[in-house]
Amino acid sequence: MPLARLGDRGWVADGLNETHNASPNAKIFIVGQFGRPSVAFIKQLVAAVPEQKAALAGDDECTFFLDDGSLNEPGFVKLTAAIDAYEAECERA
Repeated sequence: MPLARLGDRGWVADGLNETHNASPNAKIFIVGQFGRPSVAFIKQLVAAVPEQKAALAGDDECTFFLDDGSLNEPGFVKLTAAIDAYEAECERA
């Protein structure tokens, strides 16, 4: 699925689209935060900045909120497992 340009960082989307076009079955893992996802932090964030909830919702397996607005706690678990696996691979390298 083509990605929208990301403001002045459109080159990121361009690179991901090029990778996807060359290897459509590849899985791309992008880390956009440091540390581990935290249910408590996300709840505090949304309480302070309610419009962030929509930005954190979707149908991805690792999304923080489902499209219906409910918290997706299994998404936190899956994302943490993916981060752990990535870090383990980095340690092996």
